[in-house]
Amino acid sequence: MHPAALPVLLFSLGFLPIGLAVAGKVPAKGAQLLAIFVGITTFITACLLYSGFGMDAPDYLSAAVVGTAGVTFIAAGLPAFGADGKSMSAVDVWTGIMLLVAGAYVMSIAAGSTATLYVGLAVFVFGILCELAALPAFGIGGASFGWLIVLLVIVNTLLAYALMLGLY
Repeated sequence: MHPAALPVLLFSLGFLPIGLAVAGKVPAKGAQLLAIFVGITTFITACLLYSGFGMDAPDYLSAAVVGTAGVTFIAAGLPAFGADGKSMSAVDVWTGIMLLVAGAYVMSIAAGSTATLYVGLAVFVFGILCELAALPAFGIGGASFGWLIVLLVIVNTLLAYALMLGLY
């Protein structure tokens, strides 16, 4: 099993209710509370990656990406406690740009490693997901973005299972 499989699956589980909330199928507050839970667990995972816990050496690139995603999930959930939704969405937009760049970088250094390519693709798709989840707060998109988020979550869930099962 690739070490990035569980964070990729966790991100997918975090984005699924967000996509359903954007599509109008689940209450937004419940999705935001789940996003905070995913953010806290992902941030803990980032700390473990940074420390090298259970690995031969620390993985700083993965720790940076996973930690940033954890903070993003926390920011996405803060409107459940009264934070300004537009401000939190602006954080998600900038994080999405960072994830797009990081995913493109990881895909560019794959050099024959299908697992690294899968991880880069997953990070790139998460960048797209951040953008799609944030734009409705600015009046762009709507329910159609929610279903596109759900579709991309399915793609990333398949990538996570491929990494878990060693199909690379």
